Amino acid sequence: MQINLRALFTGPPSSEKELFRNIKRCISIFEPERLQGLQPAPEEDIQALEQLIMGRYGCCIPASYKRYLREMGQEDGGILSKRMDFQSADIARGAKDCLAWDGLWRYFEKKFPGHPPFWMFYYGPLAEMGYGLLLDEASSDELVQIDGGCFGYCHDTFSKMLFYFAYSELIAWVLKHGKPLKYKAGTFSSGLSCIHAMAFLAYCPPEWTVTGHAPLAEFLQKLEADHGAEPCWFSGDKEFCLFDMNDQPLDIGHFFARYAAFHVSSGLTFYIRYHAGYRPLIRVVLLSEDLPLTKQITDAILRCAQLEENSLVFTRLDWELVPNWLSFGSW
Repeated sequence: MQINLRALFTGPPSSEKELFRNIKRCISIFEPERLQGLQPAPEEDIQALEQLIMGRYGCCIPASYKRYLREMGQEDGGILSKRMDFQSADIARGAKDCLAWDGLWRYFEKKFPGHPPFWMFYYGPLAEMGYGLLLDEASSDELVQIDGGCFGYCHDTFSKMLFYFAYSELIAWVLKHGKPLKYKAGTFSSGLSCIHAMAFLAYCPPEWTVTGHAPLAEFLQKLEADHGAEPCWFSGDKEFCLFDMNDQPLDIGHFFARYAAFHVSSGLTFYIRYHAGYRPLIRVVLLSEDLPLTKQITDAILRCAQLEENSLVFTRLDWELVPNWLSFGSW
């Protein structure tokens, strides 16, 4: 088996079926055994959830989420479930119980008058945020977010978020199983076909933290142009903020925001995730066979952002851990 990583990372799936096939391909690169434990939610629980949504909103479960329940709603290998603030053996049943809680929906209607119909697909679905699925006749998988007293759009989809989590599991495996190296000029002399990972935190310059994050988006566009990279389809479209119902950016710090890119010729993949706070940070991870290019991109970022002391991790996978069919190059 060979996996075309450029197609996997830069080409959006044409259907929910292809989305989940690609999620499994991403996980199988280094952890194929994890796929053996996937279990669907019981069909009767999915149908009960859909009846509640139909009764409340007059529409079906969004297709991407319904496929998720049927593929891995009982056990998803930790792709999404480990990021929830509490666990449930059956995600469909947990979502149904949430939807049936009338007090919660009366609170939403009072707190967010005039908001479009949305369904919070799990009570406290992710530890850092309150995500819901925007519901309409087309059964969109567009996400909305509740942050404290604010309702807003994140310009994201459930499909993108789920694949990003699978991609994150791939990177986490490489960082965990790689051999620690020192980051210095001499380490960037290895040949191809040996995968390295680099991760670090860096403090953002003040101009990257303004509402709307336009200077950060401009920096990422220049990074692409200077280094021959293209955005991954599951990237957050360089939008590092929430938007109100008039599509104006909101100055709220706790939200899910990331940017991911793929280098066309070398196969390098990297992502940047923005963390707001007292001193806003970005977390940067690069996964590559091309070490000189890794250094070029790292240096370009650190010319603008200040490296957090002792945050840099640099690893190399030993040869026996690298599948002989895997290549990060283009086809």
